[in-house]
Amino acid sequence: MERYSGAMTSLDPRGGRLELGGLPLSALARQVALWMQGQFKARKLAVVTPSAVEAEDFLGDLRFFWPGGRAALMPGFDRAPFMQKYSGVAAAGERMTAARMLAGAPPFVLVTSMPAAVRKLPSAGEIESRSLTVREGGELDFGLFAAFLAEGGYRRADQVEGPGDYSVRGGLVDVFPAGRSSPVRIEFFGDAVDSIRSFKVDDQRSTGREESVDLAPISQAPVSPATLEAAYLAFVGLAEAEGWLDLLWHPVASAFREGRLFGDAENWSPLFADNLAPFSEFLAGSGALPVLYEPSRLASAGEAAWLGLKNHFARLAADERPHLPLESLYEDPASFLAGAARLPAGSVAVREAPLRGAPEAPGSGGRFVAFDTESTGALTSLPGAIGKSVGFLEPLAGKIRSLLGRGFKTTLVLKNPEQKRRLVELLYERDLSPLAAPAAPR
Repeated sequence: MERYSGAMTSLDPRGGRLELGGLPLSALARQVALWMQGQFKARKLAVVTPSAVEAEDFLGDLRFFWPGGRAALMPGFDRAPFMQKYSGVAAAGERMTAARMLAGAPPFVLVTSMPAAVRKLPSAGEIESRSLTVREGGELDFGLFAAFLAEGGYRRADQVEGPGDYSVRGGLVDVFPAGRSSPVRIEFFGDAVDSIRSFKVDDQRSTGREESVDLAPISQAPVSPATLEAAYLAFVGLAEAEGWLDLLWHPVASAFREGRLFGDAENWSPLFADNLAPFSEFLAGSGALPVLYEPSRLASAGEAAWLGLKNHFARLAADERPHLPLESLYEDPASFLAGAARLPAGSVAVREAPLRGAPEAPGSGGRFVAFDTESTGALTSLPGAIGKSVGFLEPLAGKIRSLLGRGFKTTLVLKNPEQKRRLVELLYERDLSPLAAPAAPR
């Protein structure tokens, strides 16, 4: 077993398997950033965390250590499927965008959580066939472009307000792609793309010019009169066979019949096209290296998510609510973890606790690496406490003195300039002389 007290610049999962121990989530983000700027410039990673919160935190840390790097979150759906108030348009679009990037060119890091990873996806080829990159100065059939957006699940509106909306006014097409914080305005001159500008939703003012914009589909299945008719016929046949309550299934059938999409439509995508496959298969086809954070917790999170889904689908059946089988939308978590651990690209398992010895892995031929790191988990609540209480400062000051005494350069990252100013004052009071760095440009 190898040991590192600092950064590990080389990643080599011999025999297809690498075990890393002693890496908290933020330290893993730094390691991934180093790999993506060095050895992995021509590779792709897929980082899986136990929870959605950890996935978001990891992505934030990764963007700090890898500014300008290509990374995206593949979120899950925050509500149980087949409920009337369900709305997964934004999440579905972000998933399709992240999946397209994972299947595309390196370097790229996809970040997701265990509950999100067990949701099935269309194939990489299908997503790409329904995606488009619009470039300033390029040629694009104006009439077909609006049809492309509609088939991708984008909703036509008088004015765009959120992800998945688009509007057409003369030679202007406003569209809000998934995965972006703002919409874009594409100006056509005939079939020529004259300009592309991002703009604010509230006042419609331009915020900058862009050379291109990537448009992945919002919906998992293609939306057209033909697929809506097929979904309608399949849905009615299923409703009659299952004996669902008329009051609950008639409105859904009417929406399909009238060509209207609705909040829960994404869960009915198998009726549009039999095109969903497990994410583990998508990973295998992408050539990405999976990085599994805390495997035992991943297994526990998967079991909990699967149990919750099984109970939810049992309630749907008992209440005679319209729904599809659980397995049509989700992959068994145990199957996902088993598949991700034996991909041709290899796999990396990461644990926060130090490795005391090489884990039992008969026949794996894996490589085991232990990191000597110190946890600062007790200090994670410090930023929110600044300005309210100075009781949290003593542990931080003690940690800084310890690090400085051993020759370490210490960097503290705060959420905003006011927190930085206040922390500098408090550390001065404790006989520490921090150097306040200038604010990063926006």
